[in-house]
Amino acid sequence: MNAHNRRLVDEVLSLPAREKAEVVDKLLDSLDQSDKQLDMEWRKEVDDRLKGYRKGSVEAVPLSEVLAKYRK
Repeated sequence: MNAHNRRLVDEVLSLPAREKAEVVDKLLDSLDQSDKQLDMEWRKEVDDRLKGYRKGSVEAVPLSEVLAKYRK
């Protein structure tokens, strides 16, 4: 983190809790902006997967199996 950003963070950390929460809320909102190109690509991916599932060329995996894989 550069010196300017460090000072900015220090300044925000010195704020009362309510004001810090407002800053955090604004920062999180700024990260949650839609990317139309990415949204279109995901939409196509979802459509392709659904078509494959309906045609039988894509096999569904139960959620419990997916979660079990990552719990190991």
